[in-house]
Amino acid sequence: VQSLRASSSATLTGIGTVLADDPQLNVRINSDNAEGSRQPMRVVLDSHLQIPVNAKIIGGDNQLVVFTLSQDIDKISQLIELGVEVIQQQASQGNAVNQKLDLEQVLAELAKWECNEVLVEAGQTLSGAFLSSGLVDELVLFYAGTILGDKGKSMFAFDAPLPFSDRVEYRVKSVEMIDADFKVIAMSETSLQALLGEQTAPLVS
Repeated sequence: VQSLRASSSATLTGIGTVLADDPQLNVRINSDNAEGSRQPMRVVLDSHLQIPVNAKIIGGDNQLVVFTLSQDIDKISQLIELGVEVIQQQASQGNAVNQKLDLEQVLAELAKWECNEVLVEAGQTLSGAFLSSGLVDELVLFYAGTILGDKGKSMFAFDAPLPFSDRVEYRVKSVEMIDADFKVIAMSETSLQALLGEQTAPLVS
């Protein structure tokens, strides 16, 4: 995961992960590794600006960008004083409590910052939102030999089950053992077609 962060332009998570885990989202590879000196931009999606001003993700050498719908000028000013870049999206009409950030606009804004590879390290809600919106080109999944049963948290949460006709298709590129666990990399069929045109050569290794 540290190598994935180091190879990304930005590492993105949601406010739920920040509140639950208080992560730093920085690269902590040993300094004699060439990748260790590269820190990605850190991005937090926080519709209602709940991020604590003492969160570990604030500060440090790498940049933090917070996307929000909030108009809380005092909180925004506090964050800016701490070196945080706050980007406000325009909220749509309706129930403010249920307002959500526009993920396509988030990625479009990050593209303006020359972020061409964004690593989403988030919980099931935000991960599911990106996936169901068709915005994930590549999945990197880590599996342990552990079974939690059907009451355990799912990997991706959707507002409702997707109809089979609207399923999101991914093609496995590789499967690799990592100690006792294994890692699966899969690419979106849509993204593959964009990269390869009409080529349909299998990519499973």
